[in-house]
Amino acid sequence: MQKFNLIFPMAGEGSRFNYKFKPFLQISDQYFIELAYKYFKNFENQILKTYFIVTQEQNNKFNIQEKLSEIFTNFELIILEHKTIGPYQTIFQAIKRHDIQGAAFICDMFYIS
Repeated sequence: MQKFNLIFPMAGEGSRFNYKFKPFLQISDQYFIELAYKYFKNFENQILKTYFIVTQEQNNKFNIQEKLSEIFTNFELIILEHKTIGPYQTIFQAIKRHDIQGAAFICDMFYIS
């Protein structure tokens, strides 16, 4: 199987979650982001790198780098200076600025069953 990148755009405001940072919402004994990642866990040896995309404001407010480091290895935190107009723009800016190449899965975390 071809190796791939995994991209989590997390720069949204969380309006449906009372403006809380959705990836770090506690769901049972895990964070939301852990539950989103669990579907890729069996393929970790095929993941080139996992990218998490946030805004500077979010990073300052929620200490994202530190919290992600407690959960994940082999990841890169991409920090956008400002909020974008939506997920497509967030992903586009991250890929362009960080020269992400190759196959990728984008996990937008809208819904987890």
